[in-house]
Amino acid sequence: MTKHNISSIFLIFLLISTIILSVIRSVEAQNIEVYSESLTAISRITYNENNIIQKKDPEIKVVAFDSLKMPILMYHHIRDYNNSKDPIGTGLSVSPANFERNIKELIASGYTTISFNELIQHVQKGAPLPTKPIIISFDDGYDNNYINAYPIMKKYNQKGSFAIITGYVGNPGYMSWDNIKELKNNGNEIISHTVSHADLSTLSEESLKNQLGQSKKDLDTILGQNTETLIYPCGKYNQLVEKIALESGYKLARTTKYGTEITKNNLFELSTVRMTNSSSL
Repeated sequence: MTKHNISSIFLIFLLISTIILSVIRSVEAQNIEVYSESLTAISRITYNENNIIQKKDPEIKVVAFDSLKMPILMYHHIRDYNNSKDPIGTGLSVSPANFERNIKELIASGYTTISFNELIQHVQKGAPLPTKPIIISFDDGYDNNYINAYPIMKKYNQKGSFAIITGYVGNPGYMSWDNIKELKNNGNEIISHTVSHADLSTLSEESLKNQLGQSKKDLDTILGQNTETLIYPCGKYNQLVEKIALESGYKLARTTKYGTEITKNNLFELSTVRMTNSSSL
């Protein structure tokens, strides 16, 4: 073998070694970059005050919702009313003065009013809630909610969730669509209380679809929203009602049962705190 051949073989060996070394360094660099990105991703994961695992980017947020203790207050009439011949109406009435006292009490206790929609966002997407959230709900859509409760809510910069019986809108004693639109446009939430306040537990599947579906459709169309919360009339419901509610597009439903705990298993059986004229927070 000549010296020329040996030199050629040596040069080829050096060239192959250089190529192999270059490939190895490239792979190492990619591994370092991937590892660096992994560490960056881990660093973006945080825990907020509600123990929700989340990344800073909303679209990659991961939720670990289990349960939450939060009062959902239930009001009906906000009016001065005391009629011994109408014990039910009297029991459903809270005077404006006492309602204002309730609002002052919840503020002094550190509560922050939220909407049912904010609760949905918290449960489904991990949106943060205040340290002490509370929902103020009003059943039936009475005009005294607009006349008496609304100004007090505005005065103290609070918001409420108003459950509307869509078939009763504009009737004597009930809010008009203009009233309802004003409530919505000023930060309040409008939710469903069915079409005619029927006992849902006694209805057929077809009737349920009308009561729940038509109410949602009316609210969505007239108010330009996606209504996702239902209030059961008189708290009456069963498994079929829950099934049709879910199929109709609702994501939460509130009962009249007392309680403050919300879990991932009772989203269509939310409890409440009934407010009377003598209630305090």
